[in-house]
Amino acid sequence: METPESHSCKISDPSRVGPRMKTLLIFTLSLLAAGFTGAWLGGQFSTTSDSVGHEHDGSNENGDTQWYISGMHPWIIQPEPGYCPVCGMELTPLEPSMLTGALGLDPNMVQSIGVRVATAEYRQLERDLFSFGAIAVDESRLHRLVLRSEGYIEKLAVNRSGDPVKAGQVVAEIHSPRVLNAAGELISLLRQSGTRDSLIDAARRQLRILGVHPDQIAEWESQGEADWTYRVYSPVDGIVERIAAYSGDRLNEGGLLLEITDLSRVWLQAAVYENQLNMVKEGSPAKIEFNAFPGQVTEAKVNYLYPTMDGRSRQARARMELDNPDLQLRPGMFAKVHFASQETESTVVVPRAALLDTGTRRMVYINKGRGQFEPREVVAGVESESGWVQILDGIESGEEVVVSGQFLIDSESRLRESLLRRIDGDFAIEESEDEGPTASEVEGLESESIPLWIDWIHAYLDLGDRLVEDDSDGMRSAIESLRDRSQQLLDSGDLGLTELGESGAGIPESDDIQEVRLAYEKSGRAFIALAEAIGIPDDWEGGLQKVLCPMFPDFGDNGWWVQREGRVLNPLWGSAMLTCYDTADTLPTMSEVNSHD
Repeated sequence: METPESHSCKISDPSRVGPRMKTLLIFTLSLLAAGFTGAWLGGQFSTTSDSVGHEHDGSNENGDTQWYISGMHPWIIQPEPGYCPVCGMELTPLEPSMLTGALGLDPNMVQSIGVRVATAEYRQLERDLFSFGAIAVDESRLHRLVLRSEGYIEKLAVNRSGDPVKAGQVVAEIHSPRVLNAAGELISLLRQSGTRDSLIDAARRQLRILGVHPDQIAEWESQGEADWTYRVYSPVDGIVERIAAYSGDRLNEGGLLLEITDLSRVWLQAAVYENQLNMVKEGSPAKIEFNAFPGQVTEAKVNYLYPTMDGRSRQARARMELDNPDLQLRPGMFAKVHFASQETESTVVVPRAALLDTGTRRMVYINKGRGQFEPREVVAGVESESGWVQILDGIESGEEVVVSGQFLIDSESRLRESLLRRIDGDFAIEESEDEGPTASEVEGLESESIPLWIDWIHAYLDLGDRLVEDDSDGMRSAIESLRDRSQQLLDSGDLGLTELGESGAGIPESDDIQEVRLAYEKSGRAFIALAEAIGIPDDWEGGLQKVLCPMFPDFGDNGWWVQREGRVLNPLWGSAMLTCYDTADTLPTMSEVNSHD
């Protein structure tokens, strides 16, 4: 006979309870939570006088139905004594207080287990937005000097990037046969008597079009001949940003010679995360402090909010213009940016610690007095930097919410809900229509794409290892690697890898491990769908298996991932439920799929 430990949360005999085992897993985990809770609290949870009753056939001495449960297979529960049809063990009576809808905790235990409460308040929230930014070149002040005709650089007057130049300073001398020809035509026209002014003006205009400065044209006219070279002048005071060619180089028409930047005014580009966009608008004031000048605060206003967002960092950019007459602000310099505080309308707020976020809903526990606690689903709004959360619906000002110890209370609440639904036959409402990933319609991949997929698999499994270990630090580099491999799949142009690439590229670069796990599960589904359609590459060493966790991200949901064959370790839960899974099936190779065809 297998022990409960050998199962983890895996169902041992699914044929006893139908094709869907999600219900059983919920129930099993709930009982495990109950065992922990009961052992800790010593049976201090109790029935309340206003608890909701359930009428069933057969009753105990209090007139309530007495239910019996299998200790080895806890999904076996019935309203009369007997034996477990799976293992043959005798069923044991279920504590009646576990079947009540209300939740009570002995007041003497509240302090010992660290339950603390706070009062929901009705007030405004101040939202402070702190961000970071970097100095960038004002693109309207970036000048590129290009040749307007083919020529040779006879002399370059600036030799180093970063050198300052003044407006009107000669930066290069260029020899251009085309310019010499145009200059010769002008001199010839000037020497001829009776030449119409319109022809002379046209010749001058041609030289201007070719890039010759008016002062040099006047010189040539006065001396009666053109020089071998013409001069190129700096259009502004600025800094040589880039030298693209050197003395002796030949440049074609349109060839870049220099880039000169006017740094007397610069831009500050500040990062704004997606959930902060409603706090920043054009005209929003900001206070800026540079690491290079501690204590020195500069004020500015947002003059442009970029309409695009970086898909990897989930950031938009807010631009501010800063005067820089002394050139103290250098491109690339970092700054702290504090956008002006904004107040919400008066509303109910609670401490952030009171909010339980399951991924699909948000809950708080209301203190009803005398050790009684009521779970309440709420709609949460914005959160302040001081740790308060706006509650748009669900509770009223003056109600007390649990801010410490609610996880233990939540465990007991889930257990009772599971028992009641199991007995009343209501588990169907928890079941999802999700039957797992279906095979992709992809029929094959291009041969050069297969090594890219193998690299992607390595990166996917590496991130899974980090999630198994709850390794937040290692998770960041693994995410970056998987996103890079996913982008390579997309860049390959192989349509068969598009869905897989998009799923991997969509994993956020976030420190929130739950957010990463949700995206990782979606990527696992895309992986399974492709693998079942065309098979794992034959060049992959070792077997891979698809694994089902029938309780991610919440009780009653299906979560899928792919891992190497062997001991199952759950990346969707990590240390919280490391060995929890339902089924694990080997994925086929390409050869196996082709042989079946």
